[in-house]
Amino acid sequence: MMEQIAATVAYALLVTGLLVRKKRNLHVTFMASGLAIDFALVVILQIQRNVIKEAVTEQYSLLERGHIIASTLAFGLYFPVIVLGLRQLLGYGSPTDRLWHIRIALTAFVLRSVGFLLMFTIE
Repeated sequence: MMEQIAATVAYALLVTGLLVRKKRNLHVTFMASGLAIDFALVVILQIQRNVIKEAVTEQYSLLERGHIIASTLAFGLYFPVIVLGLRQLLGYGSPTDRLWHIRIALTAFVLRSVGFLLMFTIE
């Protein structure tokens, strides 16, 4: 239950960050906060339940597997999104970097949305 609350807070921060994307400082604050909570949640779940091993070895329903796959893919995309976003923030990014930041970030957000919704199928 606590994991679902933390994931909901993280997702709400990501949604808010997306909505305020034209206001760079707010966008960065909300997105960084949401990503940090998501990262922390993965670390906590790994320490508490060894979820990576569990995800590979346990039998899950189709919806549960969808959650795992979508969330894992989103998590993996966070890394290039952060790097490309930091390049923009620090003034080193090119227009191509910005375009790829947006494309990858939107893909990660869609995957995170799917993972978030499917999270509620896990007991």
